[in-house]
Amino acid sequence: MKVVNGSLATKDYPGANMNELKNGLADARQALNSLRMEVQIKENALISAQQQIRFIRQQLSSKMSDSRAG
Repeated sequence: MKVVNGSLATKDYPGANMNELKNGLADARQALNSLRMEVQIKENALISAQQQIRFIRQQLSSKMSDSRAG
């Protein structure tokens, strides 16, 4: 995005074309931000699932140790 912004700043496009390019860039930024949010949400869900799996493993390990000892 920074490269595109830099390129737009150094080029002289006709008004309508420049507006179209800027609108396209704004749309791309918005889509990228949406994807970032979606990735963050999925990452948080994955971290939560991993924590739950760890907890279940600990519980299972503890119960198996208890049953062997008893």
